Amino acid sequence: MRQRILSVFVGIFFTMVTNAQISEHFSTGNLPSSWGGETSKFVLENEQLQLNDTMKTGSAYLSTYSTAIDNGSWEMHLQMKFKPSGSNYVRYYLTSNSPILNEGLDGYYLQIGNTNKQILLYRMKGTSSKKIGESIENRIDTSSIDLSLKVIRGQNAEWKVYTKLNEESQFTEEFSVSDSTFLTSSFTGIYCKYTKTNANKITFDDIIVEGDGEEDHEHPTIKSFTPTDTLLTVQFDEWINEDFFQLSMNPQLDHTVEWNNAHNQLSIRLNDSMKNGQKYELALTDIRDFRGNACDTLLKFAHIDEIEAQDLLFTEVLFVPNRDGSEFVEIYNKSDMVLDLSLLKFSTRKSNDSSLYSAKKIASEPCLIFPKEIKVLTNNKEGVTAFYQCEESAFIEMSSFPSLRNETGAIVLFRSKDSLIIDNFYYEAAMHEENVPNKGTGVSLERVSVDSDEWVSSASINGYATPGYFSSSKTTRENGIDDIRFDATEVCYPLYGEEHHFQLKYQLDAPNYIATIRVYHTNGVCVKEIIRNATLSMDGVIEWDGTDNNGRALPTAPYIVRMEAINAHSGRRITRSFVVLISR
Repeated sequence: MRQRILSVFVGIFFTMVTNAQISEHFSTGNLPSSWGGETSKFVLENEQLQLNDTMKTGSAYLSTYSTAIDNGSWEMHLQMKFKPSGSNYVRYYLTSNSPILNEGLDGYYLQIGNTNKQILLYRMKGTSSKKIGESIENRIDTSSIDLSLKVIRGQNAEWKVYTKLNEESQFTEEFSVSDSTFLTSSFTGIYCKYTKTNANKITFDDIIVEGDGEEDHEHPTIKSFTPTDTLLTVQFDEWINEDFFQLSMNPQLDHTVEWNNAHNQLSIRLNDSMKNGQKYELALTDIRDFRGNACDTLLKFAHIDEIEAQDLLFTEVLFVPNRDGSEFVEIYNKSDMVLDLSLLKFSTRKSNDSSLYSAKKIASEPCLIFPKEIKVLTNNKEGVTAFYQCEESAFIEMSSFPSLRNETGAIVLFRSKDSLIIDNFYYEAAMHEENVPNKGTGVSLERVSVDSDEWVSSASINGYATPGYFSSSKTTRENGIDDIRFDATEVCYPLYGEEHHFQLKYQLDAPNYIATIRVYHTNGVCVKEIIRNATLSMDGVIEWDGTDNNGRALPTAPYIVRMEAINAHSGRRITRSFVVLISR
């Protein structure tokens, strides 16, 4: 009969707590796509699965998804056209937590053949196997084996092993043993060990697995993503079903895709070169395991450039957090290149000492920062987000974070391979404005501009910190800006669930302005104080919803909005007034 070489495909196999999880008789001429492993070493012939290793001496395995263990039953018909030995034998993996049967795993397997011509049951933990049951010696001491196997796992985790040679009329119980070390399973399969003369002399048929198992509704997750200029490697936490999996790139790059034998690692080889500074997105959709649990994900990658001094800048630091809060530092990619933060370390130093203290690696895996992007470093994201409005996607939670000194200190960013300083900042608590609350506790210092070395207290109007956001002090500013711009003429009350607020948009020539904004009736009575003695950022938006100081909607009328601001450093005063119409 013509041989059919098995292709490496994996199909869906839904998990259910039912019997008859597997019933494979190889009568359709094709191995179900739910089987995977070293499929190139097997063929289907005469409605049987046959070992056919062209590499001769070695080993080969196939595995498929199975949760059966409670009230479990495993059957198989096996032919070995040689006398089994310590170098030529078969393992029937009854349970396994891994689809890779030639590496370490946790589970149980039945071995057919050894130097004593026995059938044995082993418990495997990692790479160590322990024999827990065995047949009499010379049970399969014949020149050719035609054997039916059956293993039952009943109550109290009692394993019973039955066998029947072709010339025998009924099954014989070889042995029984109790072992409950492992209580769950994810895979079952076969493993062959052989010398070159026996590389095509093992066949399998009638593989039947029944039993109950633990139902799983968890979707697959990505353990790691490792991009290089020529290869993208995605590691999943479990076996992935290729039949549903889809992949797309933006911008598109010519590529080829390959899965490993365990179908939990995807290798994408790039045939096109990436452009410098270009952000690429890898969309993975319908990522399914064999239980049918699915998810989608979007990964980013790029050509990585060498990080040089001043490519990255510190733009914000919180060194005295609120109670139950966390310290953080913010870094900004000033360059036009994509950089990898895993190549850097973050450290501190005393203000009067050049020595670096408690240097910590920012990330253990590639961590990209794109041009003009901000990242926030901390050891506890929730300790920051609980107190401030944050751009949460900007956070990098470091496994270990250097402790920042409260009064005076320095933060340093440097290259791991040669300690080249990328940026450093010496700070003092005295750098805070005099009017900040609680002597600066919970107030960050922000760089005024990415083109400046001046730092100021984060504005109260921004909540005293802006982790992950471009506040006015993190942008490049033109000199000479001294105007306040208003962009609103009326306040409309909510209509059909929508809200319309008055907005005051402003730009200032410098930080450190302290402002008060009040609303007056045309008779001169103050009806609303929008802000009072608030520290402003260099530009921003202030909103008013048209209510008075008691939260009541003001009647239709023109009102005067007056803003008074004074710069805490220069003493410059700014006063602006204008009329706004409230209508409803």
